Amino acid sequence: MKIVYKLFFLLMISALFSFQEVSKQSILKQENIIITSYPSINPVFKRLDINPQLYIKIIVPSGIGNIAIKKIAFQINKPGLKSIKKIELFSCTSLTFTTTNSLGSFQPTNSSFEIPIDVNLSQGTHYLWVGTTLNNKASINDLIEMHCTD
Repeated sequence: MKIVYKLFFLLMISALFSFQEVSKQSILKQENIIITSYPSINPVFKRLDINPQLYIKIIVPSGIGNIAIKKIAFQINKPGLKSIKKIELFSCTSLTFTTTNSLGSFQPTNSSFEIPIDVNLSQGTHYLWVGTTLNNKASINDLIEMHCTD
């Protein structure tokens, strides 16, 4: 009986550590279209115009044609919500964050929100970056945790 409990304990510990190492979130895998979001490893700063927060990688395989994206849904924790002044969405041609092609901005008032966009994506790999502007009252102790949910 002790062996069973020890094995169960080891399985639970390994599952916990495996869960903590996951840094991406798959949003959609339909018709071989793969959409995955990844958090940025960059710190965010108060007086910076735009901070890269997370990116969304969209893979559209050949033979499907263009796909239209009309909105992207997000969820943010309460400390992050009170720290953010503005959220802006950018389309980038590579994994490198740039502010050249803005798709729209949003001022969140709830922890769940949607950013309306109008994007048509052809076959290939596409990157959408979410940038944030912090308000002046943002605390260095507040952790911003944002997830793309749909």
